[in-house]
Amino acid sequence: MMMSKKTLIYADIAKRLFEAFPMLVAPYQKQFSYWTDWEKPPGSYLLFAMVVIPYLIAQLDEPGDGQTLTKLFDFFEEAISGIVLAYAALDNFANEALPTGYVVFTDEDGKNYTREQIEATVGLEKRLSRVLSDALSRPNLRVDKPDLYERAVEIKKLRDDIGHSKLTTGYAGPGNQGLDQARIMGTIFSRLLAYPLNAVETINEVMEHYTGSTA
Repeated sequence: MMMSKKTLIYADIAKRLFEAFPMLVAPYQKQFSYWTDWEKPPGSYLLFAMVVIPYLIAQLDEPGDGQTLTKLFDFFEEAISGIVLAYAALDNFANEALPTGYVVFTDEDGKNYTREQIEATVGLEKRLSRVLSDALSRPNLRVDKPDLYERAVEIKKLRDDIGHSKLTTGYAGPGNQGLDQARIMGTIFSRLLAYPLNAVETINEVMEHYTGSTA
């Protein structure tokens, strides 16, 4: 699967946000002038709550054609598209990497799965761990490289929430009103800024772990 690095690298999404919207840099610096440890910058929910949301609200009252708002939402749309494509790449790899002659996988409960059943019913988390480990005689990614495994699973979780919005993990966040921390941190927009998913690197590292090659 061909993937655009421009679309999929979201380790530095906050940096890209400022590159696309340089007018946010000054309010960001002013808002966090007290911050001292810039190796660990303010969390994404703070950026979203204290910089992006006030900017959005101010734009609603500004005269004009709404192009700035359109550009901002285009930015998040690109981020969402990147996550969906990253998930598709991981999911396809987890199926395509199974050897042609691989017939049966037995899970921890002793249940057997044919290849067709694996592809149709076994979740990505298990395919990226026990199934590929068994099929390719490679170390279980979840055990051998837990940080990489968690990055891959987080891509899947975020994609699920993008496609199946819920009260606590949707676009508006939990609660009925206000912009409290829990509400903001629960939004997909905030989470897109939060996770150092390194999507292209994550996919390539998973592929290299199991096959020795990358996309």
